[in-house]
Amino acid sequence: MYRIILSKDDMLQPEVVKKWIMNNDKAVKKAAIVIYQQQDGDEKAYGFSTKVNNRGFNRVDAPFLMEFAERCISGCEIPAKTLIKARYLLVKYSTQIANITNAKKNIQYEWDLKDYYRGGKKCKC
Repeated sequence: MYRIILSKDDMLQPEVVKKWIMNNDKAVKKAAIVIYQQQDGDEKAYGFSTKVNNRGFNRVDAPFLMEFAERCISGCEIPAKTLIKARYLLVKYSTQIANITNAKKNIQYEWDLKDYYRGGKKCKC
């Protein structure tokens, strides 16, 4: 398990995020959820990116990664091929993930990769 708590002076670097994503399945899921939370409400409702605002997933990746993030949140089983594809797509979002984490450092944002989805609910997929 990777667990970090950032203090005021610490800055999470994109290279560290890339390493986590490439080496840890739970980090892939957590990264998808962190970026998914940046999507606007209407983008989540429609299942694709509708705005160019440098937040969330881009227009090309949004349909796949939004579905992936929703499956992670609900605790659904993720097939190995899907996880591999998500891993390689999410690496490009490492700077955005680091920036989100660094922006929340004053409230001690945690990357606890053991608890990456809500309450361990059963998958409804």
